[in-house]
Amino acid sequence: MHFIIVGAGLGGLAAAWWARHHGHQATIVERCATVAERASHALSGLALPTALDPWFGPVVHAEPRAAWPWQRAKLSEALEAQRRDAAIRLAGWAARAQHVVSALAEEASGAAQPTLARPAASTGARTPPAEGLAAGLLYLFDDPDDWARARAVGEWLSREAASQAALCAPAWLEADACLQLDPSLAERRGLLGAASFPQASMGNPAWLAKLLRHRLERDGVRFLFGREAVQVRGAARDVEVVTQPARAGAYDGVVAHGFVDPFARTRQGAAEQEALRADRVIVAGGSDGLALLAASSLAPPAREIATVQQAALTGPVGDEGHAPRLAIVDAGKRVSVTRLDRRVRVWGAALDKRAPAPEARIDRAVHEAPGNTMRLGRATRWQATACLGSDGLPAAPAGADARVRVLLAGASLGFALPFGVAAALIEEMVA
Repeated sequence: MHFIIVGAGLGGLAAAWWARHHGHQATIVERCATVAERASHALSGLALPTALDPWFGPVVHAEPRAAWPWQRAKLSEALEAQRRDAAIRLAGWAARAQHVVSALAEEASGAAQPTLARPAASTGARTPPAEGLAAGLLYLFDDPDDWARARAVGEWLSREAASQAALCAPAWLEADACLQLDPSLAERRGLLGAASFPQASMGNPAWLAKLLRHRLERDGVRFLFGREAVQVRGAARDVEVVTQPARAGAYDGVVAHGFVDPFARTRQGAAEQEALRADRVIVAGGSDGLALLAASSLAPPAREIATVQQAALTGPVGDEGHAPRLAIVDAGKRVSVTRLDRRVRVWGAALDKRAPAPEARIDRAVHEAPGNTMRLGRATRWQATACLGSDGLPAAPAGADARVRVLLAGASLGFALPFGVAAALIEEMVA
């Protein structure tokens, strides 16, 4: 079976990985000059989600309100059931993803490397890592109601872990124990405690994407860079993807002595369009992919798609004594704070316009942080949108043709998560 995958982001690369794993051919069409060009900017740096994310994670959902008092208990029970189902599904995807990513990291390093803790500098430069950094994540709680609620969730996780092997219950720490793990919390006011996930890790998604590209090329996956898909057409026996030279390259407008635009020859080629045929097509281009399917009359129902607003603030470490040693999720402000070498990133997202805006949450977290955690004068802001399923989880809905699927892999929930989501999708499409 032959797969055409539109988009060489982490979702598209993960889909190609699993297609080859099952013995199928794969061709990846990408409009940019390389793989995952925007991956380093769009994500928090956390490799995988945790079991607490549906309740307190940096992706905030707008909670519906009951119109009448007697409806509130029923609505609360329904929301709790949704969150528990989300935790189980995320854990299952994360377990499959961790297996693949660990194998890739071990192959690259030549030694066992079970997590992706600082595989490379956040900018790709060969900068020595800062001393004292460690793998692990702390969920911080300042609010007594959130703390009590989190402990109740933790009890449920402990009970379910026996039957759901992928679920991982956190260790619960009082404030003093948190300081021993991360001294940068010494001046944090009102800290009640934290949930600790020592197996969680940070990493560089661009590093993972480049590593995977080399592995896939070695396994026979064909990459078509500098070309964009403009139409997908279903036929009786196969599916056709029409491609053409990318209309806007990464080097448009660049003028330098001796510089040659790698897209120039492609743009000036006589054959503008080329039709590729395959048995199955996976569109992993996010919102651009959805637009492609809409133009081809193959888009999935709009009710199955949700838009996520993302924002991040990234800057160099200010005072080393106040910079985090571990990854942190602030359960009150609903943002993540990650550290890769000597840069700090504060990241947040909102699934609905009614939810608190991520930019406001980030600003609050930065300005209320004790000391000079980040050099704000040299910090850069980033904003973008992503697409997930209507429930805020990864999804792969089908449109008018079941042979064509759009992969909303949920990389914003954890940059390695697409490996777990793509595994289930490929298995379903080849069944």
